[in-house]
Amino acid sequence: MRGFRRRPRCALLGVRPERPDREVKAKGLSPSASVPTARRRVTHPQNFRDSVSHNKKRADSPRHEPQLRVDDQLRIDELQLVALLNGIFSRFDLLAERHGVEKIRTIGDNYMCVAGVPRRRADHAQAVARMALGIRAYLDELRAAGEDRIDFRIGMNSGPCVAGVIGLRKLVFDIWGDSVNTASRMESHGVPGRIHLSDATYELIRDEFECEPRGTIEVKGKAPMRTWFLVGERRPHDESARPGVAAARAP
Repeated sequence: MRGFRRRPRCALLGVRPERPDREVKAKGLSPSASVPTARRRVTHPQNFRDSVSHNKKRADSPRHEPQLRVDDQLRIDELQLVALLNGIFSRFDLLAERHGVEKIRTIGDNYMCVAGVPRRRADHAQAVARMALGIRAYLDELRAAGEDRIDFRIGMNSGPCVAGVIGLRKLVFDIWGDSVNTASRMESHGVPGRIHLSDATYELIRDEFECEPRGTIEVKGKAPMRTWFLVGERRPHDESARPGVAAARAP
């Protein structure tokens, strides 16, 4: 009976964090976080997008096929696409574990995660920036190895959000708020192959990371915003003591 009870708990831990802050548990609020949202388009068969980040945490159709016969080539392409996404997102999961970032969800070619929620951490923006650089390096390696079907954009923003689990079925830990929407805008207004930052994230990481000014741009649904591109970390960060590093470095 003990073994039977453990299995449902393991399944539950897969949909929500194991030890959320008391504040998030009681109120759904959290004071400081960074949300990485990664989005990729593998547009049949090219293109991938990634979007990542934000700073204060307040704890960012079924398909019907009436035909009996399905084109074999189309089916193979779809299976290959899902396999490709699974391989890439699995590596993202390892990177998230490596940098202490909380995966939120994947929707199609979109991957969203957050740092600073549900556990507070002062370096939430730095953790997200390092994960974004890891994603870029990994996808560059894939393309250098001949995988020409992918492209990506990464967007990052930092600010308050609401986090929690809602509903009665298929419980999923999620985040909401204008900061999350802004992270998405940073991705959609970004440049393929680059990591696009809001000014809020830039101010948090500027001393430790090299950033390139993009200037002021028009952002849908918002006032003009000053944005930046993340170039790299000024000094290598020692993560050897973090749990999960060995797993994340595995092929």
